[in-house]
Amino acid sequence: MGYDQSRYDAVTKSLIDASKIIADRGTLNKKNINRELINPIIQATSARFDKPKQVREAVGLMMAKGEIEKDLYKWKPGTHLKNAQDMADTLGISVEEAFNRVTGAANTLGEDIEQLQILKKGTALTNADVEKRTRNWAREKKKEFKKNYTATDLKKAGLDKVDAVDIVSESITGPDDDGYYVIGTEVVEVINGVPKRAW
Repeated sequence: MGYDQSRYDAVTKSLIDASKIIADRGTLNKKNINRELINPIIQATSARFDKPKQVREAVGLMMAKGEIEKDLYKWKPGTHLKNAQDMADTLGISVEEAFNRVTGAANTLGEDIEQLQILKKGTALTNADVEKRTRNWAREKKKEFKKNYTATDLKKAGLDKVDAVDIVSESITGPDDDGYYVIGTEVVEVINGVPKRAW
């Protein structure tokens, strides 16, 4: 940062200053070496050594500033997180839900399956597609995946024309049955013994 160079410059320039002061005074005879000769040399030397001291202080301040900025940057939220925090405050929703909205992540199983539908570009979802997505969602959300009714199962039981919520309602007995049920390509979630359509 120039500290060593400025010290070197201070030494050489202070010697040049001292030489000039001595030359202006005449000679170095004993009788000429007194306060009037020494004081100007000390003052000139002191002034020259102020610069390296200032350089060292400036370097120290710059290093401290760099460390502070580095620490601040570490804790500065990214754009998505900042937007999510603003959205959460505005809409009165959780930061997690707002973050999912900002980043395009699904907040519900229905949204997650819709994203799969978009990826399949209009191709109809199969029971296997919906089951896999529902199992993954249940695992991620630490919920239970209870049962999968394929189209064949529904046809065999004569339930292929019955509403999915009604099918699940008939098979549950209470809160122990909470979780996700896939009926063909539909999903019903049971919460506290009450079935609700999830997709």
